[in-house]
Amino acid sequence: INAEYMGVVCSTLFYLLETNNPQTKDKFSSIPLSMFYCIIFLGGEWAVVEFTVPGKLVGVFIMMMGIGVFAVPTGILFGGFEEMMKTRKEIIDKQIEGKKCVDCGNEIQNVIHHRTLD
Repeated sequence: INAEYMGVVCSTLFYLLETNNPQTKDKFSSIPLSMFYCIIFLGGEWAVVEFTVPGKLVGVFIMMMGIGVFAVPTGILFGGFEEMMKTRKEIIDKQIEGKKCVDCGNEIQNVIHHRTLD
């Protein structure tokens, strides 16, 4: 299910559940206005209005969707990035293993030339 479809469905649910709630004061008077709160919830923020219990459940559902859409893929992406950097370091370490500096003859310890650190 794509994000736009879920946004429209959740906005419609907010509109249907919260339009008659006197504590929200016309904040859910239309579906497009309800989309604003869906976007806030997708980012993990809680709006400063008092929802009914079904409205709170919809809000929590949207927040969980936000975690699934943003946080989980970010963790997967950076986990893969970390693995790639480890592999790259291992390859470079194997390439310089046992090599000597042409200037001073000392063994090279890392990719950065040791004489630049003096």
